[in-house]
Amino acid sequence: MKILVLGAAGFIGSAIVNALTAHGMTVSAAVRDPAKLRRRFPGIDAFAVDLRSPTAADAGFWREHLDGVDAVINAAGVLSPRRDQEAWAVHRDAPDALYDACEAMGVKRVIQISAVGIDEAQTLFARSKRAADEALMARPLDWTVLRPAVVVGDGSYGGTSMLRAIAAY
Repeated sequence: MKILVLGAAGFIGSAIVNALTAHGMTVSAAVRDPAKLRRRFPGIDAFAVDLRSPTAADAGFWREHLDGVDAVINAAGVLSPRRDQEAWAVHRDAPDALYDACEAMGVKRVIQISAVGIDEAQTLFARSKRAADEALMARPLDWTVLRPAVVVGDGSYGGTSMLRAIAAY
């Protein structure tokens, strides 16, 4: 099975890539720096894309990368965007173009990593993630939206590091 992972170099995405490859899955990764990802995961199929760019918001770009793909996992995210448009581009615009391409190419299975509390919160992060979830859920794809409350792992930062420190005490 071949899985396309967005955000494969990130905290959650790299854990997903690690788990998929450990279970014999073929991974295609959409990342800003494919060479850097290949150093961490030798032999992985990675291609360059900046989700903030107009190219990433074009379904035509994604079609060429979906050949042979069975499912898509979107683990891309930006917690502290420099500009409002960055959050919308990464969370909604690029994934929505990818999902258009999935429909066109017959890729039916999509998993989106979202965030807990986005229905109530009014932050830019929450609004853009919520819009992305709603856009995906309106599509005729076999979708799953995951909204983890806390993600803990090696290399964590922020609140998850605080929880690890408390647990170690």
